[in-house]
Amino acid sequence: MNEHENLGELMDFLHANGEWTLDPVTGGFLFDAVVTYCASRTVSFKTRVRVQTDAQSNGKISLDETSKCPASAYHLDFYPRWQTMRFDRDSNLLVVSGRSDKMGDYKVTILAEPR
Repeated sequence: MNEHENLGELMDFLHANGEWTLDPVTGGFLFDAVVTYCASRTVSFKTRVRVQTDAQSNGKISLDETSKCPASAYHLDFYPRWQTMRFDRDSNLLVVSGRSDKMGDYKVTILAEPR
C-alpha cells in the first residue's frame, strides 16, 4: 500500500471509532486502546494512542510507553509512509505492519477502547 492508501485506512478506523478526544498538545486524535504487538513474541497491553494530523506529521501514530512495551525493545511510532496500515472492519482493528532491523517483521493491532 502507498502512503495515501494507508492514510485512508487510518481515517476509516478513526471515523468508525469516534470515542477519541482532541489531543491538547498536537491537536490530533487521542484515545485509549488495547494494543497487541506480534514480533519475535506477542505482548498485549493497554495504552494511550495519539494520531497526529498536522501537515508535518500527518498520520503519525504514537503509543505511550508501558512496562510491557518499552521503547528500548519496541517501536512506538508508526508512519503511513513507512508502515502498512489496514483497517479490519470485521474486528474493528487497525493493523500496522512493517519490518525493521530492530524488530524484524512485526504486526501491531490497535483496538480502540470505548469511553
